[in-house]
Amino acid sequence: MLTRTSVEQNQAKVPPASKLEKAFTYFTLEYEFLIGYHKGGRLEMDSGFVERCIRKFAIGRNKGMFSDIEAGAEARAEARALLYSLIVAANSNGVNP
Repeated sequence: MLTRTSVEQNQAKVPPASKLEKAFTYFTLEYEFLIGYHKGGRLEMDSGFVERCIRKFAIGRNKGMFSDIEAGAEARAEARALLYSLIVAANSNGVNP
């Protein structure tokens, strides 16, 4: 398993400006966020749950892409986003929307 210490120790051995060095730098800068799911067990390792929740809404959004009037399409998109946010928030909190 990669740890911040092991990456920092090996980072000096990697050629500067290489893709591996960029990956090591990213890892060390984002380490706290990358291992966040270990802390407390509340976070998922992936976003699959959220993606499954919003799948229906994303499909509906794609159906409305080909509107005749741009202003109307934008207004409908904003209203749809607000409605979807309310529905997902209600479902997340155990309320039947």
